[in-house]
Amino acid sequence: MKRPLQNDRPAMYRHETIVLSEDRVKLRAVLLVLLGIIAAASFAYGVNALFTAEPGICEITALTGEMNSGDDFTFYYSLGSGEVSATDEERAVRSLYTQAATDAFQIFSADMEFEGCGNLWYLNQSINEPVAVEPALYNALALLENSGGRYHYLAPVYELYFSLFQSESDQEAFHFDPYRNEDLRRFYQEAADFANDPGAVDVELLGDDTVCLRVSEEYLAFAEKNGVTRFVELFWMENAFAADYMAAALMEGGYTRGVLISEDGFIRSLGDAQGVEYALTFTHREENVVSNLASLRFSGMISMVYLRDYPVDNGGSSNYYVYKDGTIRCPYVDPRDGLDRSAIPELAVYSESLSCAELTVLAAPLYIAESFDSELLENLTEAGVLAYYQADGKLCVTGG
Repeated sequence: MKRPLQNDRPAMYRHETIVLSEDRVKLRAVLLVLLGIIAAASFAYGVNALFTAEPGICEITALTGEMNSGDDFTFYYSLGSGEVSATDEERAVRSLYTQAATDAFQIFSADMEFEGCGNLWYLNQSINEPVAVEPALYNALALLENSGGRYHYLAPVYELYFSLFQSESDQEAFHFDPYRNEDLRRFYQEAADFANDPGAVDVELLGDDTVCLRVSEEYLAFAEKNGVTRFVELFWMENAFAADYMAAALMEGGYTRGVLISEDGFIRSLGDAQGVEYALTFTHREENVVSNLASLRFSGMISMVYLRDYPVDNGGSSNYYVYKDGTIRCPYVDPRDGLDRSAIPELAVYSESLSCAELTVLAAPLYIAESFDSELLENLTEAGVLAYYQADGKLCVTGG
């Protein structure tokens, strides 16, 4: 489901040159104020400059029009390294990025119908019958099913968490918060019990991009009674799959000198561009105080997933709700009981070979837990994944 987010993405920058702060950095056209009479030639030059891209790092935004995943991402690209002009390259990259962002939004959407698109909405409307879905969605479902996790079956719970995050007061939030509303907590537990039971809900992979969402009669009765209309949803994982989809489309088009950064911590570079370095500002929450702990530097082809149980923009992100007493609700929901939790305040995982989605399914059981499991941490090491976390006031790293 599309989640409108404010900009709380990690800081990223080009080595020694471009600094991308926590706030979205936007390239703005310079407005020339014409005082007096300007020669026609000078005026023509000024107009031309507004539509001419310069070589170097540039933020590429998706064209306006249809809803797309670009709203959740910042895309930086290094222009002018090829044979074509920077202006022509920018135009081509923007066009491809817009199409990829539009496709990603439509494919992974669980709450919107798009004509001719076998997306999550379509799957949720096709209970207990084989249907063809988009190849990217089929691959996403295959990854989730093979991981053994049940996070994507928490759709009824995710809907309530989304409402919780949209609350404008603590009184309103109470009506969606299972920690503070005991009656609601029973619903969360029932929904989680169904989500955890493959006999109640399961996606059967039939090959050739065909799947069957199987839902038991008991779960369907529960859904009808409680107004549940969706059984499968990506929620906080959606941008991991969107990042991978857009990166693949751009690289297939020959564009490999950029990086995609989602507002909720999914980072994907497009290739091994020479002379480009990325950095992540690793923050740490100690009770209600968030501070910068370290700056991590990377280069080459990378995927990163940076999970935090707190917003970094003073509570403004729609992926969280912050109570007046400082209590925070986050989107990382445990399939065991439908409650949000995190083993530690923040965790960053990084790989040069795995995708964002692959990192996400590996990190989720480690992060969404009551305690930090050293055995699961070792599993990441064996998979060649670097994990960054805080312990005793210091940044710890394992794996690689």
